[in-house]
Amino acid sequence: LDGKGDPRVGLTGASYGGAVSLLAAGHDERVDAIAPVITYWNLADALFPDGVFKKLWAGIFITTGGGCERFEKQLCEMYERVAVSGKPDAEAVKLLTERSPSAVADRIKVPSLLLQGQSDSLFPLGQADAMQKAISANGAPVSVDWISGGHDGGDSETNRVEGRVGDWFDRYLKEDTGTATGPAFRVTRTGGVDSTDGAALLRGASSDTYPGLRSGGRDIALGGGTKTFRNPAGSVPPAISAVPGVGGGLAQLSSLGVGLSLDFPGQFGRFESKPLDTSVRVTGTPTVTVNVKADGDRDAVLFGKVYDVSPDGRQQVLPHQLVAPYRIT
Repeated sequence: LDGKGDPRVGLTGASYGGAVSLLAAGHDERVDAIAPVITYWNLADALFPDGVFKKLWAGIFITTGGGCERFEKQLCEMYERVAVSGKPDAEAVKLLTERSPSAVADRIKVPSLLLQGQSDSLFPLGQADAMQKAISANGAPVSVDWISGGHDGGDSETNRVEGRVGDWFDRYLKEDTGTATGPAFRVTRTGGVDSTDGAALLRGASSDTYPGLRSGGRDIALGGGTKTFRNPAGSVPPAISAVPGVGGGLAQLSSLGVGLSLDFPGQFGRFESKPLDTSVRVTGTPTVTVNVKADGDRDAVLFGKVYDVSPDGRQQVLPHQLVAPYRIT
């Protein structure tokens, strides 16, 4: 006990459980340490990135939760409204933001181990990046660990993750100063294939400081000139990168240098760099700058992808099968 009625408490959990850990730390001063796993910081940002509705993921939330009537009435009404319009309104954003850990950001002041998945189109790395910035600004110790898997599948690194969470709680709950809590930042990378069973071999890279998603970097020029493309009627057939619920296999394939990504002619613009003279290891979020013009007065939604192309140009891989949505207004 830390005092009468004040037990020493640590919380960990994945997805919803991770959000509960964060919210508890923001609402209850008895919480002493947390280790949220593959979770969200701001649910509005996660489900409406740049104003684009993740309708498949939202639909999975509702159906696996037992139907809309099992949710809070306001949430059910919001989902039905946004599902019909295809675009979040201000009230929808406000509703989800108010129910997110980010709403109590200034009150989360406990040691936090943030484990976020790289194979995750639901709660991507940007959610943990925002957590790190907010919690560390409060003066609390924070470590960030980007694991291989995520909501889209892949290797969840269960033994390593559980071991690190245990060490974190030993240090900050048991106050065992002899327990190492690991680096401030760690990222798992694929280091080849096991010849005995074909499984991806994982290795880690670490740093004493958290680099964020966009620190450092290298500028690479893209060529290709002006591209013109159209959205097909009814958005059919669609380009395919990953499908919630079955994306895990695709993400695992991409980690092995193989993947599935369908881009139909006339529906995309492609810009390529010249072959690079040295290998490039991307850690964080690559960015690209393009000028876009849409015909008509309606919003347009685009999805950006960065492919890793083999030296001979014959093979291209979409890392973790992830894309970035943009709403052009």
